Amino acid sequence: MEYRAEIDGLRALAVLPVILFHAGFEYFSGGYVGVDIFFVISGYLITTVIISEMVEGKFNIVDFYEQRARRFLPALFFVMAACLPFAWLWMLPSDLLSFGESLVAVSTFVSNLYFSREGLYFAVAAPFKPLIHTWSLAVLGQYYILFPAFMFLTWRLGIKWITFLLTMFFLISLILAEWTAANFPGLNFYLLPTRGWEFLVGVFVAYFLKYRDYFKSIFVNQALSLLGLVMVVYSIINFDSATPFPSLYTLIPALGTALLILSTVQNTISYRLLTLKPIVGLGLISYGAYLWHQPLLAFARYRLVDEVSNFLLLTLCCLSLFMAWFSWRYVEKPFRNKEKIPKQKVVYYSISGLLFFILIGASIIYNDGFRERNSESDELVRQLEWPAQKRISSECVSKFGGDQYCVISDVTQPVTMMLIGDTHANHFFVGLDSLLKAEDENLLMLGAGGCPPLLDVDLGFHYRHGYSFGCFDRMNDLYKQTVNINNIERIYLSFDQYTLFDMKLSFFDIRNEIDFTIDRYSAMKDAFIRTISFYEQKDIEVIIIEDLPHSNMEDYIFCSFWNKNKNSCSENMKLDKNDQLYDLLLNELESEGIEILRTRSALSSFPYTNFLDNNITDSFIYRDNTHLSEAGSLYVIKFSKSK
Repeated sequence: MEYRAEIDGLRALAVLPVILFHAGFEYFSGGYVGVDIFFVISGYLITTVIISEMVEGKFNIVDFYEQRARRFLPALFFVMAACLPFAWLWMLPSDLLSFGESLVAVSTFVSNLYFSREGLYFAVAAPFKPLIHTWSLAVLGQYYILFPAFMFLTWRLGIKWITFLLTMFFLISLILAEWTAANFPGLNFYLLPTRGWEFLVGVFVAYFLKYRDYFKSIFVNQALSLLGLVMVVYSIINFDSATPFPSLYTLIPALGTALLILSTVQNTISYRLLTLKPIVGLGLISYGAYLWHQPLLAFARYRLVDEVSNFLLLTLCCLSLFMAWFSWRYVEKPFRNKEKIPKQKVVYYSISGLLFFILIGASIIYNDGFRERNSESDELVRQLEWPAQKRISSECVSKFGGDQYCVISDVTQPVTMMLIGDTHANHFFVGLDSLLKAEDENLLMLGAGGCPPLLDVDLGFHYRHGYSFGCFDRMNDLYKQTVNINNIERIYLSFDQYTLFDMKLSFFDIRNEIDFTIDRYSAMKDAFIRTISFYEQKDIEVIIIEDLPHSNMEDYIFCSFWNKNKNSCSENMKLDKNDQLYDLLLNELESEGIEILRTRSALSSFPYTNFLDNNITDSFIYRDNTHLSEAGSLYVIKFSKSK
């Protein structure tokens, strides 16, 4: 295959925005489309190689995979090995456990499936995961397994049948991407079936150039290549984490890349730009730059928490380019030399490397993140990671049904009190149960994570988790269950105020056909009054438990885990504009006769700390940024009820 310098220039155009996007620079909010550019390029290059060798009768699938192993595995192994000591030294046990799982996933080419379990790619935790970017390598590897096999099996059918079949696959994949972008965006981003059409764009370009050749008109090439460049740059600048992706929007950078490959010929402006020596040089090391940038950024964020300056981020971006050059010069190039490293050694090194990282990952998993690594912080970490969180129990479910949460103090006694809500209701269970036991009351909790305890209200897909919680069905079913439970005297409602007033989340009043985004506050108030009236009509008392402010507990734990001078670690609570709307809602509900159990007063004596050490408790009040620990639940409810 004839070398095209402009393709390396196009690789540079792909990788640089990805790096700057992951670094968090706002002008590159759509920089993630660089991966899509890579997919189109890969589809074009691989198809060109396969077609040429098929025509000449030289295609050998073993040789094909040998070439891919030489190209991708050495640098990947180098980066993974470099991550190991930093993960060991800096990561909390739970995060090291996750890192170990990702090592296994990367080594078995399923990291896209592994990371898809954690929700959207743009979730808050993603910047702290050193290997999350390998999802694209897994998609690429899966494509490399399927496409050559398809070409080998269908080659005898002829070009028309192959083109027809590929067109069908293209349409199915694109339609699937558009549908899942609206319904399952967390899965949509990571999977080959929703990404496959992007590779096929490059495949069609390869077929066109093989059988039709380049456009002859310099004017046509000039216009199309500039249009392609504008489409790509537009995507990088204007797309952001709210853009459904991949979807029909992805056609813009994908087709733009196709136009650049088709029309970037000599004497065009795009050719002059993409073949500049620095641009081509960056393209040559683009694979290494892609591999190195995320671990460098992730470990820096992990180590420094919220103290990563823009200057440091930019420095790390430059460092990733240096490391890319280093690995290209001393790792990638030697392994591409067939004389120095013959096929047998490539196979041996590849299998050995994959097995090595699988074993390392398995060891981390087996030892549960090696919790004993830092004895000074072991108790601190244990309190964060092993709270006595009350989850669903089989005895509770068998008697009351239940959903994500079904917990009861004594399943043998009649239920007199109920707690309904989301995880913020669940973390109050321990304290509330302890208080009510002293009054000979039996507490039952029913609830669903992420769902406020409101009748006839639905929550759209969650932008962090990447899927819908199904709150309308889950909560309405839950309320129907409570009607059939006798002897209930009082119901406590508890919920995450940040879910209610996060304007990125879409709420819908199904009964009144109201979109909460139009007037979030009024619709929310009406929904609460309707829900409370539902129980008051049945002579059941309703009390709302005031939610607590978020903390920076996780940041504090990260800092404390490796910093012996724990006094240097910040311990502040987090308050924001959501608190004002939330307080206004509670005050108005209270003025209308609805009882509120005020919990924030329990923390008023300690406004700048996450834990107490004045003989009330020596444990953390919070177990993470938003949920109480068992000790916190006991303390907060006891303190609040005494007021």
